[in-house]
Amino acid sequence: MCGIVGIINKESQNKEELEKQLREMRDTMVHRGPDGFGLWISDDAKVGFGHRRLSIIDLSDAGKQPMSNPEKTIWITFNGEIYNHMEIRRELENLGYKYHSGTDTETIIYAYQEWGIECLNKFNGMFAIGLWDERERNLYLIRDRVGVKPLYYTDNGKNFMYASEIKAFFKHPNVDKKLSEEGLYHYFSFGSTPAPFTLFKNIFKIPAGHYLKYKHGLEPQIVEWWNPLWNTSKQPVLNSEEEHSEYLLNLLRDSVKLRTISDVPYGAFLSGGLDSSLITALMTEQTGKSIDTYSIDVIGDNPYSEQNYANIVAKKFNSNHFTRTISDDNFEEYFLKNYWILDEPLTTQDFIALNHLSRLTRDNKTIVVQVGEGSDELFLGYEGLNEIINSFYAKLNKFSNLPSFIKKSISSLAYKLEPDRPDNLFNAAHGREFYWTAAHVYGEKSKLNLFNNGLSDSFSTYDIVKDHYKKFYQLTNNRRDIDISHKMLYMELKHRLPELLLLRVDKVGMANSIEPRAPFLDYRIVEFAFNIPISLKIKNGIHKYILKKTAEKYLPQEIIYRNKIGFCGSTTQMLSPKLKSFANSVIISEIKRLTDIFNQKYVANLFSLNNSESKIWTLLNFALWNRTWF
Repeated sequence: MCGIVGIINKESQNKEELEKQLREMRDTMVHRGPDGFGLWISDDAKVGFGHRRLSIIDLSDAGKQPMSNPEKTIWITFNGEIYNHMEIRRELENLGYKYHSGTDTETIIYAYQEWGIECLNKFNGMFAIGLWDERERNLYLIRDRVGVKPLYYTDNGKNFMYASEIKAFFKHPNVDKKLSEEGLYHYFSFGSTPAPFTLFKNIFKIPAGHYLKYKHGLEPQIVEWWNPLWNTSKQPVLNSEEEHSEYLLNLLRDSVKLRTISDVPYGAFLSGGLDSSLITALMTEQTGKSIDTYSIDVIGDNPYSEQNYANIVAKKFNSNHFTRTISDDNFEEYFLKNYWILDEPLTTQDFIALNHLSRLTRDNKTIVVQVGEGSDELFLGYEGLNEIINSFYAKLNKFSNLPSFIKKSISSLAYKLEPDRPDNLFNAAHGREFYWTAAHVYGEKSKLNLFNNGLSDSFSTYDIVKDHYKKFYQLTNNRRDIDISHKMLYMELKHRLPELLLLRVDKVGMANSIEPRAPFLDYRIVEFAFNIPISLKIKNGIHKYILKKTAEKYLPQEIIYRNKIGFCGSTTQMLSPKLKSFANSVIISEIKRLTDIFNQKYVANLFSLNNSESKIWTLLNFALWNRTWF
């Protein structure tokens, strides 16, 4: 895990000046790489790379970046891990390549030299890569399949730049810090900004499973290099529940084992929920030893605790278990001091707890930690979601043949007919596809009321959703009867998972100089999830059924089948009276600075409405972000 930056100059520049800019950008991310640093600048000062190193594999100086091939024709900055790099290394050595380190970075260079950009298909890992091909004068910016690692870029006309974190760009004199209205609009729809947008104008992120190809004088090309639906025909034909469970277990075992490859201490986050408990069990099985596990306990007005469950699992697998207790009395202070970590506002309620958990892990000198992200998305773990989806598609089918004037009437009455989920009714009446309201914070009418300056007339969040569904139907041969859970999994992989859940794990983990690894998001497991029928994801009212049946080989019933809590509880639990008062103060003060954008009266009224916690939480996170960066 590391921090990477790069600058491509379109005009001539003094080499010393370029070096200074790279160094300043690079060193905004010391937290991502406290163990070392490096720079490379081309002879003509047109290309420069910078790197901060968190040493995980090959701790010697041989692993320093930026790194090149012996001919100096391929240069790389790399953030992440290629878990199967030893397998690829053996193949490359058989082809005659001579290694000078034990790193996966060198494997990427030689793999690209041998197979070109198609080498990406050989990698099993998480990665953000900046690669310069001197032979072709091409820059590649590459993001891993599911977007575990973020990668941003900007083009100001004089310089094309990339970085692991947005804050690095603001050390460059040619980058202006401005709010993106389009990014803002989508943030209030989803609770985070969908790729390629950010909340900063003219700063973008590479979508998961894509790479950007840049060549001076040409428009950058964004290319999709992986899609989970491309390989559905290659999945095994399985018939019984037992066959699915056994195949899944073998994938999980191998995924966990691969993610224990490290030259530094490793462990696991352990909440006592199904996902983290199963990871703990499999890590113990695969390593044959007790592992270090970590959990957080929240006390105060709205205590959140899963310690009893975490202790049960820790005792069963004899882990070295560490717990840190924090108080919600100090949440305001935590927010104000630590929001710079995120670069963009994210509406997950567990940011503070996750930050403390990551700090506890680092304080105990554990550098690599396995986490449970992705399981709920792959195996339909969100209870009630399936019922919502089925209800929506029943409406969609019902409305499809109605005259347009009746559809228009239904649309206008949506907020009266179905006040809890008015956008579902609105979209169904218009023949639009479903997108999940749990990640859909402000509906279309709410955004009309929230914004003053016609943002709702300028942008459409549905256009983003529509493009994803169009691709989905193309790849599934327009089978509109395909399993609904697969539609939702596809949408989760395209937005909420990479740009909300994984982004906060990366930013918070890296702020504390640790490397989180997500075994459920091994691409083989993701592709297999599209081959699991919904009847095995939900059975007899049990969500994540196939995963729970698989876990029965390791875990007690009280862990597998207990009620789902969610890390750090719900938004409603987080917004205690004290924190709500804090939110009111921060939101109102920031909105007053942005009267040209926000409707102050609407915002003020939110605090007196029932069931407005998600909207308040979304505003609070934006206000804290705005206070931090502007």
